[in-house]
Amino acid sequence: MDIKREIISKYLPNMIVDQLADKYERQGYQVDRDYNIVDNYHADLFAQNAVESIVFEVKSGTLTPDKKAKLKALGAYIKSKVNWKFKLVLAEPPSEKEIIIEDIEDILTVLLGNSDVPYELSKDSKNVRFDKVSDVEVKGNRIHKDGKIEVNGIGFVDVVWQYGEAMKTTDSFPFTFVVTLDFANSKHELNSLMVDTSSFEEEDSSDI
Repeated sequence: MDIKREIISKYLPNMIVDQLADKYERQGYQVDRDYNIVDNYHADLFAQNAVESIVFEVKSGTLTPDKKAKLKALGAYIKSKVNWKFKLVLAEPPSEKEIIIEDIEDILTVLLGNSDVPYELSKDSKNVRFDKVSDVEVKGNRIHKDGKIEVNGIGFVDVVWQYGEAMKTTDSFPFTFVVTLDFANSKHELNSLMVDTSSFEEEDSSDI
């Protein structure tokens, strides 16, 4: 029996929260599905370990300007706290065919580590770099005749700013990607990368 996409969309946010909770629990985080962030605002999921705290908001459908403004304000508040991160996850129904690419997060971490950080994130600091990639979701793929696989999807990447020898800050940004994977020759290529810096630009403009 085929399940209608509207039914999947209805329950998908809760399914994503369950999946994220399981993933981060396995990584040693303490997770809370009803954590009070501020003024009785409860996060969809809160994950914390000895190093960092992550607030997840899972949203489906089109975000209205009012919702976008509230999310940006919430993100700015969370990012003002030391070692806290804010991750907005958009719940979209999966493609009809599930796609699994082994080690895709590790592959993308290496590819982005060799790529330039967008100007919006690097204009105020020369020592800025991409760091760890996480929460990758593959949206589609195409297999070429030579065995190479073209993959597109979304995920999150940590960006690190280094100030002097001792001080550094880290923030996480959503991104979309297209890569060509050549497992036969252990050579992979980043074809397209788009990092969503809107939350960073919003904070920057609010300080002017």
